[in-house]
Amino acid sequence: LCKFSALLLGPILLVLIALAVWRQRVLTPRAGLVLVAVITAATWIAAWAAYGFRFAPSADAGWLFALDQDPGMRRTLPLMASLAGWVNGAHLLPNAMIEGFLHGQGLVQGRPGFLAGSYSYESWWYYFPAAFLLKTPIGLIALFGVGVVACARRRRTPSFAGDACAVLPVFLFMAVAMTSSLAIGVRHILPIYPFVILTAALGAESLLRAAATRRGQAIVALALAVTMLEVGRAWTHPLAFFNTLVGGPSNGFRFLADSNVDWGQDLVGLRDWMTDEDVAHVNLAYFGTADPAYHDIAWTPLWGTTVPGLAPDRIGPPVLPGYVAVSVTLLDGVPFQADARGFYAPLRDLEPVADIGGSIRVYWIERPWWPVRR
Repeated sequence: LCKFSALLLGPILLVLIALAVWRQRVLTPRAGLVLVAVITAATWIAAWAAYGFRFAPSADAGWLFALDQDPGMRRTLPLMASLAGWVNGAHLLPNAMIEGFLHGQGLVQGRPGFLAGSYSYESWWYYFPAAFLLKTPIGLIALFGVGVVACARRRRTPSFAGDACAVLPVFLFMAVAMTSSLAIGVRHILPIYPFVILTAALGAESLLRAAATRRGQAIVALALAVTMLEVGRAWTHPLAFFNTLVGGPSNGFRFLADSNVDWGQDLVGLRDWMTDEDVAHVNLAYFGTADPAYHDIAWTPLWGTTVPGLAPDRIGPPVLPGYVAVSVTLLDGVPFQADARGFYAPLRDLEPVADIGGSIRVYWIERPWWPVRR
């Protein structure tokens, strides 16, 4: 229910249950079938509960999404559109859920990706492993690694089947993710994190058992303390979290963009900064869909701003000297064509006067940073 990519867990769990039944003899065939039935029923009931046990998106039962009937969708995703139409017709899942899944699949076609200064429409096979290492607390990564080693060492013991249920989903899910052409956010591998945490717990347990008691306790305590400090550093701005390996939230935009750090979430933070610093006006290149004027921000829209319905004639040159605020996804140039990605690049290495939640950087600019024709 957090992320549609969690559908991959279905076949992964079936493989693990089959392993427990036929290879490890941990479950009887009957118990395995019962477990599959329970997981299926729980997932199905949870899906309906999330939508209020109502098929239609609203109280008006006649108002429904019908993306599966859209000609463009049927042309680009014919199989998924047909499947969504069949599920809708049978009322097997809430209309908004199945159509939302179809909408999401349509969005992933041809989305630009960004990784450490490089751009691609095809992604990189190592994008999601890199995003995991950049966006996961160091202490959790360390304990996860210890847990993987502990599981490998216990592969011939009766406990291996249980250990594998924590460890294998991470690697199987990641292996599928690495074939994806989508490179816009660590959120697409969100379903692995419960298993990462379980494996980290296995790692902590193995440290406490194998090492001298005080030494093991000290190592686990250190890992937890580092994790708490890193999470605390990004407190109130969780979307922009990056671990210390890359310099924390203020430096993450140099490695990842889009939903990894910036979804236009910091307009209120920008307004509060302007109030605190008595700034009456800001030039703003904003990556988001909210209207800054709604938050009482006096602004000049700059090129690249993504607010829907913004009239082109309102986008003008910045009022300089003055404050220029740029969403980091635009600073990275991700949504732009190749010949325009460098427009805000001269600002990237300037020291900002303010870093708003890790997603908007504010600069004091005296003169145009782009070539001016005379």
